[in-house]
Amino acid sequence: MKRLILLLSIFALWLNTPARAQQSLGIAAVVNDEIISAFDLESRLNMVLYSSSRNPTPQEKERLIPQILRTLIDDKLKLQEAKKRNIKVSQSQINKAIAKIEKSNRLAKGTLLDVLKKNGIARSAFIEQIKAEIAWNKLANRVLGTRIRVSEEEINDRLAEFQKNKDKPEHRVSEIFLPVDSLEQEKKVLTLANRLHQQLQKGVSFNSLARSFSRGTTANTGGKLGWIRQGVLGNKLQQALDTMSPGRFSKPIRADNGFYFLFLHERRLPSDKKRDVADAGTRVTLQQLFFPLSEKATLVERSSQLNLAKTMASTVASCSDMDKAGKELGSQMSGKLGTMTMPKLPRHIRDAISNLPVNKASKPIKSTGGILVLMVCHRDKAKTKAAPQPKIDDRIRVKRILLNERLYAAARRFLRDLRRSAFIDIRL
Repeated sequence: MKRLILLLSIFALWLNTPARAQQSLGIAAVVNDEIISAFDLESRLNMVLYSSSRNPTPQEKERLIPQILRTLIDDKLKLQEAKKRNIKVSQSQINKAIAKIEKSNRLAKGTLLDVLKKNGIARSAFIEQIKAEIAWNKLANRVLGTRIRVSEEEINDRLAEFQKNKDKPEHRVSEIFLPVDSLEQEKKVLTLANRLHQQLQKGVSFNSLARSFSRGTTANTGGKLGWIRQGVLGNKLQQALDTMSPGRFSKPIRADNGFYFLFLHERRLPSDKKRDVADAGTRVTLQQLFFPLSEKATLVERSSQLNLAKTMASTVASCSDMDKAGKELGSQMSGKLGTMTMPKLPRHIRDAISNLPVNKASKPIKSTGGILVLMVCHRDKAKTKAAPQPKIDDRIRVKRILLNERLYAAARRFLRDLRRSAFIDIRL
């Protein structure tokens, strides 16, 4: 039988201990016959705080601890089960995972562990988290993957759904998923969801919270789902997406299997997707005129700057003219923007310049802090064709999607059963 002892004084006990040596000797929890030390807990907390780039209050830290400890317990259960089934994680697999994290966070190769060490995050704690996820993925595929089946009828149904929504908008989305495995958990998970929502409102990175708290398959990538076609997500999640503006996150959404947060990066129509594919390798050299506007600008001031932008845009016929106009304007943000690939530009900028002829000023573009007028000085079209996109009726691709969905659900149930049957003593 599982034994669960939860002492709410955990935070005060280990965080206020004056010496690190005393912290490292404390036991945060016992999972079957293995311990999670207070130092492990501190390292994981530091990891969360570092990735969120904030300095939370002691009260906010305290509220994070129960969920962080639960994550550590789950990692321990995953590693124990993998060991029991003789599933091993090689050093090369760990190195690949670290390299992937470095790349996604724009860190120089081989620098991640040093960065973590400087921020009080033990190498052993970080490696343990990586090993747990790799081992769990291998275990899920080996043990559960062979039991999962998808029928031809189910593939046909999903294809029909895709076909029905092929002309509807797509959304680039990130998620945080908090599962609810039983009615008894509902209140606790909702409390956590509300706390995470408060953190998001205070400016904590969605990406960092997803990495630390999401229990979905996308947690290791900061919750990134990528481009989602209309109808792929359930009705409740799709309804929330339809009402969201790009750059915004949702409130907690109760779905059948738990609570979700969604972050909408951008929205595009099928025509936008075709243009994105055509522009995938295109490089442009840009020049801009910037007309600043404060947040408190009056309607008259906004109208005046907009008219000025229109007038100046109509008088320039080359990037040399743009340069002179920028100097006359006296705006520090006017001038050369350099050369970049189209996919790296924000959506509203791509839309404005995608079909804009070279040496022609764009229409005024409303942007953060002011109004832009852009000009393409040089455009270098991709010399190679973009890779062909998977067809909507690709049965193999759809089958893989369905199998992954079921594998994730089965793995979550398996972990829940491991948790229920384990001896877990939370006791600092």
